[in-house]
Amino acid sequence: MTSHPPATGLHRLPSAACCRLAMAILLVMAPLLAPGHRVHAQADATVSITAPGEGQTVTGDLQVRGTVQGTGLQSYALYWRVAGEESEIYFNGGQEEVNASVLGVWRAGANPPGEYEIRLEAQFEGRDPTETIVRFTLADAVATTGQEPETAATIPAEDQTLRQSLDQLAARARPAALAAYLARGMRFGLTVALIVLAYFSVKSVAVWFLGGRKS
Repeated sequence: MTSHPPATGLHRLPSAACCRLAMAILLVMAPLLAPGHRVHAQADATVSITAPGEGQTVTGDLQVRGTVQGTGLQSYALYWRVAGEESEIYFNGGQEEVNASVLGVWRAGANPPGEYEIRLEAQFEGRDPTETIVRFTLADAVATTGQEPETAATIPAEDQTLRQSLDQLAARARPAALAAYLARGMRFGLTVALIVLAYFSVKSVAVWFLGGRKS
């Protein structure tokens, strides 16, 4: 009878390799399987906040601008919270894609100066939510600009542009109106002078004609 060497060593080597491979897979997948994990990026989706910028200092109400695009977009939502706190407050959202435009307006209200965070979360069909977070600083408008809070950063850019245009038109209109007024005055004076001159000319001619006939 032919004896065969024990195969224990032959099986142990691939078994150890399989164990190492399994451990590596578990280490990679563990964060993804942890409770509450959120995917921060998707290959075919764009979820970003461009304003305010990270670490930016702002005063008063704030336009939140950014992009929400991707296949199967269902909705997006904006939340704000004091930096470092878990509780957050919803303040705007939608269901249509937004490309480098206004996502919503964060009303500063009576919030005290300090660090705040805005979180943008988008829901896509068949996948985990995609989110992005930006942290910014809310400053005291009086301390930074010397203006009352209700007058600081509350006038939309469109209104500011319109006001500037009206001011420019008014500045141009004042000299033009004065020149037109003076021109009308000169024309009126010239007309009166011509009428008076014509009256005395006719009177002189009449006196001369009548005097010539009497002689």
